Amino acid sequence: MTRIRWVVAVVSAVIIGLGAVLAVALSRNDHVAKNPLPGHLAPTFALTDFNGTPLRLADFRGKVVVLNYWNEWCEPCLAETPLLVGLAQAHQGDPDFAMIGVAHDERSKNAARDYSRASKMDYSLAFDPESRTALDYSVTGQPETFVIDKQGVVRSWISGPIDPQSLDAVVTKLEQL
Repeated sequence: MTRIRWVVAVVSAVIIGLGAVLAVALSRNDHVAKNPLPGHLAPTFALTDFNGTPLRLADFRGKVVVLNYWNEWCEPCLAETPLLVGLAQAHQGDPDFAMIGVAHDERSKNAARDYSRASKMDYSLAFDPESRTALDYSVTGQPETFVIDKQGVVRSWISGPIDPQSLDAVVTKLEQL
């Protein structure tokens, strides 16, 4: 009888140990989206804006730049558009601020233009042919927003819709540096 108890105790301990290891392994979330850019220089780009004019990140050096990747067919992007328009309006005429929206689905150029006009997106808007810039920024979906400081360093990355108050606080803080 004691041998059976001993075997049951060992088997129980092994099962409990394996259960604990499995629980720890499952609780780790290695699939949470991450972006390697915060703290590093923003990848430079040269795109074409919605009017066909060249738009280069280098032209905004010395300003805090909010760079937003979006598409007009993206529901979360549509929901955040009024928030971005509000942020742009709040900083209108601010010499230390710039906002750039990048639509990276070349197939929907006309729809993106129409949507931006109807939504009064009066900040810089560009197309990203073949999503080259999106790849440089490690964009995994949309919307995604990057805040770049005056020296060209990415200071913040937001995956998903923005919180306008938090984003404005980051922008204001960086403008004061």
